[in-house]
Amino acid sequence: MFNIYRKHFNIFLRIIIVFWVGDFTIDMITMYLIKSEPTQLMFLPTYRILPYLFLFIFVSGAVSYASAQIYLDRNITAVQTLRHTWQRYSTLIGCTIIYALVATGLVITCIGIPVAIYFFIRWGLHGLPILVEETTATTALRRSTELVKGTWWRVCGIITALLLIYHAIQLITSTSIISLLFLIPGAVEIPQDADMLQTINVIVDPAPHHVGWIVYTVRTCLTNAIETLTLPIPAIGSTLLYYDLRIRKEAYDIEIQATNERTTQQE
Repeated sequence: MFNIYRKHFNIFLRIIIVFWVGDFTIDMITMYLIKSEPTQLMFLPTYRILPYLFLFIFVSGAVSYASAQIYLDRNITAVQTLRHTWQRYSTLIGCTIIYALVATGLVITCIGIPVAIYFFIRWGLHGLPILVEETTATTALRRSTELVKGTWWRVCGIITALLLIYHAIQLITSTSIISLLFLIPGAVEIPQDADMLQTINVIVDPAPHHVGWIVYTVRTCLTNAIETLTLPIPAIGSTLLYYDLRIRKEAYDIEIQATNERTTQQE
């Protein structure tokens, strides 16, 4: 996973820069709207979270598709990757919504949490059949089920490891930035009447009126950059897992070899 990221960093960088620009823009617009009209705070999920999720799904999908083409030793550019992902985006969003609704619905019931975890892993590879095999949403969920069947615990362990690596890197680097920010005299202003929860919120996720627009912009720029640079890690890892399962269950490596031989003969 890290070897692929390092060797093909240029193409991944051209893809994830879309996420950095988009996420930074969304954050700035959201904070400006809330500052201009504080009553708009109740609409924060609409302004911030939904656009972020749509952007995250798109860029993660593009990274997964690029990883798949790199794994198959095919030449592809960032523009081609983004274009292909955009063509499959509506299907990808639809499948993700189904995936999220089922998992969320089960979690809300509390008793259904173990079942939610089961489906979270079982359908966890739904994006790759959509992007690589160009299937429908329902077929993608079925394909993910077929690939994970019989190896659920192994897949669960790998996906958990990917998520832990992803969040650990983000946590360490983000904490470092926050610590450096507090070393700047007067950079952060904590209200005197703030309780413990408010103080933690100011430290972890300060608003512009806590740190000033300049410090807030710099902090947001850096934290978004960290999130952007770590975004390919779970996407690349999931792609490798997808092909690993296809090789184990469908002898896909033999199919790839046969296809390459036919291509060589035609040339």
